[in-house]
Amino acid sequence: MIHCYAILKKPPRCNLEIVDYPGEWLLDLPMLEQDYLAWSRQMAGLLQGDRARWAEPWLALCKDLDPLAPADENKLAAIAQAYTDYLLRCKAEGLHFIQPGRFVLPGDMAGAPALQFFPWPNVDAAGESRLAQADKHTNAGMLRARFNYYCQSIVKAFYKEHFVRFDRQIRAGELPATAQQRAAGI
Repeated sequence: MIHCYAILKKPPRCNLEIVDYPGEWLLDLPMLEQDYLAWSRQMAGLLQGDRARWAEPWLALCKDLDPLAPADENKLAAIAQAYTDYLLRCKAEGLHFIQPGRFVLPGDMAGAPALQFFPWPNVDAAGESRLAQADKHTNAGMLRARFNYYCQSIVKAFYKEHFVRFDRQIRAGELPATAQQRAAGI
């Protein structure tokens, strides 16, 4: 009787879904655990060596940015573009910790205001409490609001869409190219 039951019982089923998404977007997941100022501090901590040199145009634009002045959309967009250019340079030079990753691979969000923010370059100099209390209509307040929107509406949606319903995951990844391979165009 056991034998008949085994024949009638259906084998377990496993659905396999192949999803290709940019690995750069995965790097944004830790941003869900940070607030704007903590993230800004982390990004500023990376500005050493080559990164510091590549960031100079972005940092020069930030130099006279008053965190408590009324938000200047055009100025913030220009600085966000300079920050994006810095991230693109980091990627081109083979660096892999780039946040927000969607800035270098925006997909259908290219040019969206949600991608027009950047880390405050020196939280300590501006005063953390001043930045934290900045009204949403100020430069710092708008950057914080866009960071929060990005994390809650874009990064979290990506996480829910691709990871929440998994019970198993197989990951395939790309191996970083060596300098020799990059020079050879491989």
